[in-house]
Amino acid sequence: MKAVLESALTEAAEWDLPLIKLWDPTPLAQELIARTGIEHCKVLREEEGIASLLWYGEGSGEEDTLEWLVNEKYAWC
Repeated sequence: MKAVLESALTEAAEWDLPLIKLWDPTPLAQELIARTGIEHCKVLREEEGIASLLWYGEGSGEEDTLEWLVNEKYAWC
């Protein structure tokens, strides 16, 4: 895990990005991250952070007519 995080941090620095984010890590991933000794913080998000939305153009577009499929968070720039 340490090697993966260090690689991600190196890549982020090359793109002038100050940090990396991991959305909804499993308990195992959280434990492994803690063991790395790399500075990190855990933030619980309750109300923000829809990472992306792909609209297929069907329906009225009103909130109550939308069906959310695979509402997951991914990393990209």
